[in-house]
Amino acid sequence: MLREGEVFDFLVNDIHSGEGLDVPVHAAVMVRVLEARPLLSPAYFLRRGITEPDVREVWMASYGYRLADMG
Repeated sequence: MLREGEVFDFLVNDIHSGEGLDVPVHAAVMVRVLEARPLLSPAYFLRRGITEPDVREVWMASYGYRLADMG
C-alpha cells in the first residue's frame, strides 16, 4: 500500500492531470504481475456482433484519445 513517496506522487499527478483535482487519491496498491493471459471483454457479450475496433473506438473516445496517424 502506497500513501507517500515518489511512485505515489507520480500516480497522484497522473490521475489528477487526466481526471481533475476533484478526484481523491488516498492510497495506491502496487502489484507484481507474474503472468498475463488474454481475456475476452464483457463488451462482446453485451452487444452481439461488436468487433475489437468497435470496442477500442468506444473506450478511446471515453478517455478522449485517438489513434495516431502513422501514415
